[in-house]
Amino acid sequence: MTANLPTVREDRQPTPMEILAGAVTEGKLDAGALQVIAELAWKDQDRQARREFNRRLAVVRRGLPEIKKTKAGPILAKSGSGAPAYFYAPLEEVEPAVRGPLLDEGFSYSWDTQVDGTILTATCVLVHENGHEMRSSFSCPTDSPAPQMSGQQKYGGARSYAMRKSLEQVLGLVEIGVDNDGAGLPDQVDFITQEQAVELETWATSLNVDVKGFLAWIRADSFETIPASRYERAKAALAKKQGQQS
Repeated sequence: MTANLPTVREDRQPTPMEILAGAVTEGKLDAGALQVIAELAWKDQDRQARREFNRRLAVVRRGLPEIKKTKAGPILAKSGSGAPAYFYAPLEEVEPAVRGPLLDEGFSYSWDTQVDGTILTATCVLVHENGHEMRSSFSCPTDSPAPQMSGQQKYGGARSYAMRKSLEQVLGLVEIGVDNDGAGLPDQVDFITQEQAVELETWATSLNVDVKGFLAWIRADSFETIPASRYERAKAALAKKQGQQS
């Protein structure tokens, strides 16, 4: 004799697509209702794609390696020690570190770059195989004050820097590693970070500030060699200038 097993009913709300299919089958839809339900269906698909995107990206982020600053920047420390003013993780090292984990979870990425005057903006587009995407943009000047760099080198450096930072932003990466002014020298001067230098230079450029006069006032040879102790003072001066122009 076979025992009668209880029927297990799955309690869940029908999806918009299931509602649409049932209504079509029963002939209960007019044109207006069909449009409303179709819009609900698309919104539901977008929501599911976004949810899957976020879940997969969380998996990627948990598996990403540390990104270490290994390459010396072209600016020397003002201390005269010959040590570089800062270190950074070059794009050619960041990309191989993140490409594998991204591909494993169905992600790909690309960049779109635009130049407006002396400001270059790189937008990193992170796309999942389900169609959802996320964008992050980073802007920086193409006229770096580094005297030893040609115009092409300055442009290439700005492009690579903006691409790297936009990729790190969209993935939530943080670079770690060597101190910006070369590890504990007795005559060491702590300069602002490369990111802070780009921030101040971009801000000053957008306000048409006399850069030479500004650097002389802050007592630095370039934005990269502004002492960390004067960073807030520099920001306050630019904020005041912006307020005067408003």
